[in-house]
Amino acid sequence: MMKQQITTFLTFQKNNAEEAMNFYIDLFNNSKVIELQRYEKDEPGKEGNPIPRKRGCR
Repeated sequence: MMKQQITTFLTFQKNNAEEAMNFYIDLFNNSKVIELQRYEKDEPGKEGNPIPRKRGCR
């Protein structure tokens, strides 16, 4: 049997992306955050918020 893989792309507008991402991966067995980058001081987003790129579940 061929192993299935789910690739997702999630967007959020209310600064709840990390909370939603963690909820979403809890729905699937063996899911995990592959990479999470955060804005640093002097970057265009709010310091500490996740950067909306290079995220996924597998």
